[in-house]
Amino acid sequence: LTAYGWDATYVRRQSLPCGGSWTNKLKPYVIVDGALVPKGCTFTIREGVTVYNTPRSTLFVEGTLNIEGTATERVKFTGNKPLYGVKYYPSQWVGIQFLPASINSKIKFADIHNAAIGIRVDSSSNNGNYKLTMDHSTVMHCGTACLVGVTGSIKAVNCAFAEGGTFTFYGLLGGDYEFVHCTFANYLSNGVYPARKDAQFAITNTLRDDYGR
Repeated sequence: LTAYGWDATYVRRQSLPCGGSWTNKLKPYVIVDGALVPKGCTFTIREGVTVYNTPRSTLFVEGTLNIEGTATERVKFTGNKPLYGVKYYPSQWVGIQFLPASINSKIKFADIHNAAIGIRVDSSSNNGNYKLTMDHSTVMHCGTACLVGVTGSIKAVNCAFAEGGTFTFYGLLGGDYEFVHCTFANYLSNGVYPARKDAQFAITNTLRDDYGR
């Protein structure tokens, strides 16, 4: 029997405090089954922080989430199996979901890996600003998609979205999207994904039924 343990801060199915932050660079944070940034609240994740997630974990954002990594101290989100042999495996956790009430969230110098859907942004902006702004970040090795917008509002600059099982980006039911110097790539050469023939980057302003209508 081989067992492992972490000296970590565990967050189990709870709302994060308004005006709160994660700052510890030495001890990781582990989200167990999910966490929520409540409506009207701002939560900040500072540079150098590592966040692990259990298989059913989603970080829901109903307020504002600011991830503030730097070029030398990036913020990392991944599954809770941080070993070399599984670090490329997708769908180790659910992902980050920005709910319709969320506003003005920012992600800078972050690596969000191994989710089912890395980032999902629901609904358009309700204040004239982008609902989510990303800068110098990567979203990779995701089982379904790296980035999804459902009538979303997203701006990304110098970001990479790669190795999504179906899409690197999928814009559903239209939306407002601006990508500046971003990379969308699906090499799928690691033996995890099946061969694919469909587009990796897609935008649609309609819904189709099971018959393609």
